[in-house]
Amino acid sequence: MYNAGLVDRLTRYEAGEMDGAEEEALFLELIESRLVWKLQGHYGRRAMGLIEDRRAEGKDTPGASNTSNVEKASPYTPKRGD
Repeated sequence: MYNAGLVDRLTRYEAGEMDGAEEEALFLELIESRLVWKLQGHYGRRAMGLIEDRRAEGKDTPGASNTSNVEKASPYTPKRGD
């Protein structure tokens, strides 16, 4: 079970009450715990954007080592030749 602090932070995120650093910290926690992939689609898409941005900056994202497999398995990713 997840703590009330996480629920409070998710509520603050949804309400637009977080600054960029707080939002990044929240998403890094969600990625590391792998909970982000169980939430509604927006969270997964936002997480993928953050992972890609961090890779471009040369930063590691704990818990994101398998994201290339997630991208390959996504039903929204067009196949080559389509």
